[in-house]
Amino acid sequence: MSLYVSLFFGLHDSGAAFASEDRVLLCLQAERVFRKKHMRATPEQMEHLVLLGLQQLRKTVYDIDTLMVSRWGCTPSRFVTVLGRSFAPLWTGHHANHVGLARSLGWSSALAVCADGGSENGCTGIYLYDGKVYEPVADLDRTLLTGRFYGTLTQLVIGGDLDQAHVQWPGKTMGVSAFGRYDERLAAFILDNADRFGLLRASDTAALAREIGLDSHPDTFDWHRWNLAHTAQRLWEDLWIEQLAKLSSLSENLILAGGCALNVLLNARIRRSGLFSHFFVPPSAGDDGQALGALLHQLGVSCAFPYLGRTWGHARHAPLEAAEDLAAGRIVFWFDGRSEVGPRALGHRSILGIPSTVAMRRRLSEEVKQREWYRPVAPIVLAEDAADWFDTSGDSPWMLEAVPAKARAKAYAPAVVHVDGTCRLQTLAKHDDPVLHGLIRLVREMTGCPVLMNTSMNLPGEAICDSPDDARHTFLESGADALYICGKRYTRASIQPASGIEETQPCYQI
Repeated sequence: MSLYVSLFFGLHDSGAAFASEDRVLLCLQAERVFRKKHMRATPEQMEHLVLLGLQQLRKTVYDIDTLMVSRWGCTPSRFVTVLGRSFAPLWTGHHANHVGLARSLGWSSALAVCADGGSENGCTGIYLYDGKVYEPVADLDRTLLTGRFYGTLTQLVIGGDLDQAHVQWPGKTMGVSAFGRYDERLAAFILDNADRFGLLRASDTAALAREIGLDSHPDTFDWHRWNLAHTAQRLWEDLWIEQLAKLSSLSENLILAGGCALNVLLNARIRRSGLFSHFFVPPSAGDDGQALGALLHQLGVSCAFPYLGRTWGHARHAPLEAAEDLAAGRIVFWFDGRSEVGPRALGHRSILGIPSTVAMRRRLSEEVKQREWYRPVAPIVLAEDAADWFDTSGDSPWMLEAVPAKARAKAYAPAVVHVDGTCRLQTLAKHDDPVLHGLIRLVREMTGCPVLMNTSMNLPGEAICDSPDDARHTFLESGADALYICGKRYTRASIQPASGIEETQPCYQI
């Protein structure tokens, strides 16, 4: 078996991915392994990441046939040494790695959009894909259609820290935007100052804040900030739809990747526009998908999104006890199977609860997760029941679109309905995960509701848990009621002071 290894150092979200000649085998995100969110790995940490992957695959560095390294954040050189072996690497490009995540779909043509905050290829570009190569058709760097605009907006709305605003906090801005109202004067100001909003620097944001009329200390109770977030989000969506409409005749298929593709409001707006027959956003749309995207773009191998990380085994069936915990209103840490790729927990490293009351959302989000009160909690729903509870006609397995809640969801699952009436939906089919599907089905039988609250298994500043030991430590620091690891139940009493959980090597069958 040939072995291909792809590395991404970047400026944040380092990772490594491994593939054979026909399929992706494993993806490792540095933040999951080293427990530091959005981290840039050092060369030593990257070597450790490669070693972990090789050990899990029962390979050595001498089994690697080809090493790929992304150019972004690195100085390309003729040779790279990894674990004592020298390679002549294949240097890969940022935009190709992002949009290359869709190559496993087998589409013969597509309009491919890469929209993020910067790279050696710039920020935002649109390409025409013919099944083999990507030809540029639009360069949008000098427009508002970049991650830099949204980062600057986040500095104004949430806080002035440049790195946090451009990497970690955009989701907060998106959550706050639902509380605001559209303001024509703010929209005009943004358009008149488009060049200033597109700069990746902190120096001008104080002046922008003064001119908009914001005080010097962001406050989430400030209606002016809420209106700015709402207005900017809607204007951004309008500009995207206008741009895509000009090019929609080039293909009926659309690929959207890069950090901007994590904006669930934009994704839903594109879907509803009807401009394209098929629309694909990968679960690892940000820079955490760079290493994986390089493999897909360069090799064209198959990829079984999204469960591509490490595993310590899996439950054989849905435990009745877990369903009883949930039905009784307990908050459950759920750890099972291979970890997900991307920034969102999709049922394998999740915190779950029933969505029956707003008080349940407050407990899960504010007390257990220790998040801001204004941030929504996502629903996970059985795919066969989704259309009865949410205004959706298709699957949404990766929590990448905001869809309107139907009256039934608002009445019986209010915890997952945001203030604007939308939900960041995840649908779950039985073939996606039979165990979790079975668990939600049991809860449906007990409560009448096929929906659970689903949020990632981590606390503020932490990456999503990856190992059983991560789950144990995070559980003990949270206010959750029970921890399930591969179907086995633990409480604080059963894992303190000794763990009671044996940390073993991850298991993986090629």
